[in-house]
Amino acid sequence: GEMCDLLFKDSRKGKSYVVKRMRKGVKEAFLEYECLKTDNELSLVKVLLHTGRTHQIRVQFASRKMPLAGDRKYGGNDEFKDIGLMSSGISFGHPKNNEKMEFTAEASEFISKYFKSVE
Repeated sequence: GEMCDLLFKDSRKGKSYVVKRMRKGVKEAFLEYECLKTDNELSLVKVLLHTGRTHQIRVQFASRKMPLAGDRKYGGNDEFKDIGLMSSGISFGHPKNNEKMEFTAEASEFISKYFKSVE
C-alpha cells in the first residue's frame, strides 16, 4: 500500500502530526509499505520512504490506528522496551564526489525480539 499525508512538525512539543490542509510548516509525506508477516496483533512491515519527514513512519502509521510496537510517543504499547523500527538499508551520494554510498543491516536479530519465529 501507500500512505500520502500532510505532516506538521511541532518543534515545541517534539512531535509531528497529520493535518488536513497545507499551511506554513506543513510538508507532504509519502511512503510505500508491504506487510511481510503477522503474528497475533503485530505485523512486520517493509517501508520504502519517498520523503524523509520527522517521525514520518511513526506518525503515518499511528494516524491510522497502527502505532509501532513500543512507540509510547505515538500511541504504541508499553509491552516492548524498544521501539519496533529499524533501517535495513540506506544509500546516498557521497558529499564530495557524489559516488553512491550504500549500507545494509541484517534484521533477523531485531525481528526476533518481536516475533517468535523468523522466516
